[in-house]
Amino acid sequence: MNGLKPLGAIRASTAMLLCCAMLLLGGAAGYTIRGTQQVQIQPPPEETAQEVPAQPEQEPQAEQVAQMGEQTVSPDAKVLWRYHMACGHVVEREDAQPAIGKTKAELEAAYGVDSVSSFGNAAVVMELESPLCCPDHYLLKLEEGVLTVRKTGDDLQEEILLTLDVTLPPDAAAECAAYVYQIRLASALINVRDRQDVGHMVPAWEILYELKERLKGESTPAGFDCCLYLNALDGSYIEPKAYINRIAP
Repeated sequence: MNGLKPLGAIRASTAMLLCCAMLLLGGAAGYTIRGTQQVQIQPPPEETAQEVPAQPEQEPQAEQVAQMGEQTVSPDAKVLWRYHMACGHVVEREDAQPAIGKTKAELEAAYGVDSVSSFGNAAVVMELESPLCCPDHYLLKLEEGVLTVRKTGDDLQEEILLTLDVTLPPDAAAECAAYVYQIRLASALINVRDRQDVGHMVPAWEILYELKERLKGESTPAGFDCCLYLNALDGSYIEPKAYINRIAP
């Protein structure tokens, strides 16, 4: 023997090795020995990122209120304020600034339930009561021994024009105020000095006013309609008088 193995033996061993290799490769490739069906190994599904839904933009508060059915006063609105003054007159002012952005309920909460006469996005009418007289009047007020002349300005704020210190008698009224509601130029018949039987006409200021006073111990003031005449030439007081035939004809 030359030491070489027979060819058949080499082929048998080689075939055995090839069979083992095919078994290993076939198992790794997903084949079965007894069948020809291929098994597909599906990879795990890739996770996809979920999109976050976009958040709606925040609307201004005024628009949100409008969508809920409540109107608000716009910056371009016409807001009319009607002040019912103590003298009986009505003063109107136009000013939108205090009402801009407010609803009807907010205005009623700030100024009173009956304060909103008309309400809309572009026009509002407010009705308010004022304890002051309108700017057409002067007020003579006695309070705690101090006599003052007052007047309401165009801004509807009361101003003190004159202050006088007076001495009151013990039985004087606790409070006293005069509401002047008319001043007009008229005429008056006055006597000539030292001549009671002779008189002459002079121009005079006729002042009509309401006097209200509250006596000590009383809670409600009493009111009286009064008239005052001042000489238009020198400002002197004209004392009211009547002819004797008018008193006792």
